[in-house]
Amino acid sequence: MHRFIKTLTITILLMTGSSVLAQEQSPHELMTSVATNLFSRLSAQQERLQNEPALVNQIVEEELMPYVDYRYAAFKILGKNLRSTSKQEREDFAIAMQDYLTVIYVNALRQYKNQTVSFQAPVKKHRGKIAVVKALISDTGAPDISIDFKLRQDKNTREWKAFDMVVEGISMLNAKQAEINARISASSLEQVTEELESLSAE
Repeated sequence: MHRFIKTLTITILLMTGSSVLAQEQSPHELMTSVATNLFSRLSAQQERLQNEPALVNQIVEEELMPYVDYRYAAFKILGKNLRSTSKQEREDFAIAMQDYLTVIYVNALRQYKNQTVSFQAPVKKHRGKIAVVKALISDTGAPDISIDFKLRQDKNTREWKAFDMVVEGISMLNAKQAEINARISASSLEQVTEELESLSAE
């Protein structure tokens, strides 16, 4: 299995659309649009990326990070620890998580070599505030990998935002939550925040 697929499926936690798109498009249309823009640009820049590795950082910042709901993901990851944190601690952790996710996405997408990312057509029209968008990552000579993106519609802004990715039945959000909460229990939220900041600065 190509390293890109391994890295992508282990590390990507969430993707979401811009404010305007999130209000006007269905969850399926939103996810398809974000993925199409991101991977089309990576594909078009393959030759340049070989000589300018840092270009991936720019592409991630412009095409992906504006569409990442890092604050909601951070609070979900904190889980039960959220209640015992101050507003400033939560904000510091959310910002550290944003930077950490940026590094994760950059490292994963540096392995992209024109693999196919396709979204399955929705079985029925979506209803309610939670939606699941199904996708497949395909690579020559390797089995397809199924991915379910879970999205939630904000009751105030009406924006659709993805908050989890389930790869072959395994929730990435739950996995990251277990990992980080174990570290918090062993040390403190402040220490974990500093660790994330350190990882992002490397």
